[in-house]
Amino acid sequence: KKKVAEGYSLMAFPEGTRSTTNKIRRFHKGAFFLAEKLELDIIPVLIHGNSEVLPKGSFIIRDGSITVKILKRIDSEDMSYGKTDRERTKLIGTYFRKEFETMRSEIENETYFHDLVKLDYRYKGDTLYQSVKKNLKENSDIYKTFLKTLNKRSSILNLTGGEGEFDLLLLLDGPDRKICTYIKDELTRSIVENSFITKHYNRITFASSREEALNFDADAIIIDASEVNEFRRMKIEKNILLGFEIACQNHNLVIFKKKGNT
Repeated sequence: KKKVAEGYSLMAFPEGTRSTTNKIRRFHKGAFFLAEKLELDIIPVLIHGNSEVLPKGSFIIRDGSITVKILKRIDSEDMSYGKTDRERTKLIGTYFRKEFETMRSEIENETYFHDLVKLDYRYKGDTLYQSVKKNLKENSDIYKTFLKTLNKRSSILNLTGGEGEFDLLLLLDGPDRKICTYIKDELTRSIVENSFITKHYNRITFASSREEALNFDADAIIIDASEVNEFRRMKIEKNILLGFEIACQNHNLVIFKKKGNT
């Protein structure tokens, strides 16, 4: 209170610590308690890109951009965000998340996470690296469409058997997603399983066979387009894909989602 009276401003980080992902963590109420007691306006500040350029727990600074956005001042007498510090903590936190998602949609284009994914493969063999690089380039548009199609809290079964680059994109885009993936090649599976992104997010289960993967309780399934008829047959014979419908597809990949799952 003395410092504020002397003309100082207060800077607070309501999450309490750096997030390990690009997801805004739960806000603590200390900053809003001070704002209420000292009758201070709140100037919301968003920081985008730090989780990609310098992830928490990493000693490597990655190539990229960090963007700071200052939002409209919240007047101390503005009661639209609640009257108590507890109410304001919750409602202002919701406001931050909404504005941050808008900011993400403006900045994160179809190739935004590609360099991070390629970095995870860069020193794991040139053949694999070049294959992943080619996949990302050729599928950039459909991958972005799929990221928009799949709910950020989905449980996803990926049966495409590829090199794992799309699984990593799914995590970087939505760290709350749970993923079970079947990567056919054992060496590639081991490389992806032990990659930085996989270990950092810890949200991928690696199945050693399709049969094992099909035991995963998913609300979205990704398959190769060439296997649609086979899966429809399995739907009839083995009750797989009951309640699922095609949500998105191109000539290479198809997403089935449970009906009603947005």
